[in-house]
Amino acid sequence: AQFTNADGRMVLDNTQEISIYAGNGNVATVMLEGSDTIDDLKTKLNSAIIDQLQMGAATDNSAAATVNKNLVQFTADDGKNSASAGSFTIQGAVLGKDSNMTFVGDENVLNALGMTQTQKATDSALTVTVQNANTGAFIGEDTVTDGRLRNVIDGVDIDITPSSAADISFNTASNTMEFKAKSGTNSSFLHITDNATKAAIGANEGQTLDISIGRLDTKSMGIDDVNVATFDDAQTSITKLDLALEQISKSRATAGAQINRLEYTITNLNTTRENMIAAESRIRDLDIATASSDLAAQQVLMQSATAMLAQANQIPNYAMTLLA
Repeated sequence: AQFTNADGRMVLDNTQEISIYAGNGNVATVMLEGSDTIDDLKTKLNSAIIDQLQMGAATDNSAAATVNKNLVQFTADDGKNSASAGSFTIQGAVLGKDSNMTFVGDENVLNALGMTQTQKATDSALTVTVQNANTGAFIGEDTVTDGRLRNVIDGVDIDITPSSAADISFNTASNTMEFKAKSGTNSSFLHITDNATKAAIGANEGQTLDISIGRLDTKSMGIDDVNVATFDDAQTSITKLDLALEQISKSRATAGAQINRLEYTITNLNTTRENMIAAESRIRDLDIATASSDLAAQQVLMQSATAMLAQANQIPNYAMTLLA
């Protein structure tokens, strides 16, 4: 490492800041001081990878401890590993593109640390089989290369950690991280609840509308780890943003269609309500007229009966008059 510039001045005369952007979306900041030794730099970088970037070995055993201890190495002599003398070798203990690290800082500082890319991380391939945990029925299967299972379970995307299917160790002979696939099959259980809102859109059974819009946060759309630190990262980020915009457009179209369906139903219900009120009014008017007619007829009958009774009551009086 060459820590002096073309003018012979130390590049670390002033405190220098290096930002590290990880493929998993985390960002770390490392402050370098002029008094730092090589071991100090290794410790700072190692701590940043483990604590801030969360790219250390997660298991608690001696192999994981050895891995975390050797995430950052300094090559003093040629031939010790793939890096040239005077360079740092920095690795992550995670699989796939999550292990990509992009360093951003003063060019002289990065050159002094020998920051060059020696290997580009690629995603591993995992075969995922989905079954119904209750019945054992086969639902679907797919090969996952980007850590996310899509379109196997309708409306559900599942994030999968590639490192969970592999054991990691540090090879002291080659100074490299080694990943070995775990034997057997890893099983995980996922409980899914249908949170769709059901709205009645008709008078009969089953005439309902399921209203459901998926999550539209940055993580669910895959743009929580967007960065433009390098040209390749910027190109990848543009693709991710385009896909996110397409997803939002589809969700807006779905929401618009559901709103139109509800508005149509509301209009129909209002029309039906008006028709029912009018019909009820006509029925009530008809009933009142009929009742009034019946009342008049009954009143006539009662008056006739009263008159007949009065005449009948007069008959004894007429008889007494004749006898007298």
